[in-house]
Amino acid sequence: MVIQKFIQLGLRSSIVPWITNFLSSRLQSVRYDGVLSSWETVDAGVAQGTKIGPTAFLVMINDFVTNLPEVSHFKYVDDMTLTQPFKNSDQTSSMQNELDHLQQWTTFNNMRLNPSKCQSMNFCFQRSPPVAPSFNIDGSFINQTDCLKILGVHVQSNLKWDTQIDQMCKSVNLKLQFSPINVSAVLHVLPLKTC
Repeated sequence: MVIQKFIQLGLRSSIVPWITNFLSSRLQSVRYDGVLSSWETVDAGVAQGTKIGPTAFLVMINDFVTNLPEVSHFKYVDDMTLTQPFKNSDQTSSMQNELDHLQQWTTFNNMRLNPSKCQSMNFCFQRSPPVAPSFNIDGSFINQTDCLKILGVHVQSNLKWDTQIDQMCKSVNLKLQFSPINVSAVLHVLPLKTC
């Protein structure tokens, strides 16, 4: 399927056999506790950690289009975000219809959505917000959250940044803790000037 999509996007015919060879009949073994398993043929998916993996994924999802004009989608390297704005609280969500369309599209393209890795978040600034709709993928409900991590940035439903700032501070503190130079020692050896 991915080879067909590469060709549809205009990949040079001289490269097609190389990619086909790379993606088919790969051998894989596992080393565990110093013991190497026997080699097995893997004919599904793209090996993780390869340079072509993200490109192949983008090619696979490149032809997905939303079914409904009120739903927008944003594609990232290995993610897709669906959004639907509302002008008033009386408007009903079309998102479940779009998720059903996405489910059908992934099935047609020999892919599967993992509902446990999908999340839903609502932004509403009314004093009495309406009950947020729940969504499901193939009968499995999607977790609703107040904070999503998109491209490494924590986005909160209240549009505040305290979670992002907290995570950044923890990351910096952890890096400083394991830094080869003790920051407090460096501060103590700096010459101090008095007026």
